[in-house]
Amino acid sequence: MPNVNCLENIKCPNCDQEYRFFILSTVTAIVTDHGAEAADGNFQWRHESHIECRQCGHTGKVDDFTLKTYHVTVNRIVIETWEIEAFDSHAAEQDYACGSLKEVDDEHGGAEVTAIEEI
Repeated sequence: MPNVNCLENIKCPNCDQEYRFFILSTVTAIVTDHGAEAADGNFQWRHESHIECRQCGHTGKVDDFTLKTYHVTVNRIVIETWEIEAFDSHAAEQDYACGSLKEVDDEHGGAEVTAIEEI
């Protein structure tokens, strides 16, 4: 299950481990002669902070271990040839444009007639 809290989108790019890391952090501490403790329990780090995977030892910056979201746009081109019986190429194109084959192509994102050849 992916992390949704402190380690959200953090994953080792080397071994895919996503649960335990050393991260060089900043913390406000209460310090006495007897020791130190985090003042508010909050640790902070930045994208450029040092990080080390506890499983494989891979190191880098937090940004190197952060999964990013990308939008991928794909233009699909599928060339199909339909056999249409007609008297001439103009009629064949019209039969395609008005017929059930065009409806099938429209359901799959549309199509453009690129060539009409007599067989």
